[in-house]
Amino acid sequence: MNKLLILPLMTLLIVGCKNNKEEVKAKEYDYSDVKELTVCWNNIFDIESENYYTYIYSETCGHCNEIKQQVISYALANYGSLYFVPFNKDIPIVDDPLIALEKDKIEDLGIVGTPSMFLITNHVIKKNIVGTKQIIETLTNE
Repeated sequence: MNKLLILPLMTLLIVGCKNNKEEVKAKEYDYSDVKELTVCWNNIFDIESENYYTYIYSETCGHCNEIKQQVISYALANYGSLYFVPFNKDIPIVDDPLIALEKDKIEDLGIVGTPSMFLITNHVIKKNIVGTKQIIETLTNE
């Protein structure tokens, strides 16, 4: 009789463990999850916050996709401190990352490539952070 109970109990344990593993799986974020934190390039200085980041990305950029989960996770955990700017043809590409520093007008600004991130304080660019490693280090040390 005891042997007959072991088989159904084992089945329940195996199925139960399988379901728990599926629940533990991390949520995959997409840029639609931060739609309300997305701004146009021309409006990056119009955000009312005193201190925030703008993250310029392209959905077709391998480097952007490599860090997408961490960046979106940071933005959701620190709501209002990071805004997303989808790359488009209106965003100038420049050779010198220092050209952005201390700028307060969109006409004077450009990015080296994607991903890029600016720290904007009092409507002036204080840091230009370029590349996956530097962006993740910056967000991790916040």
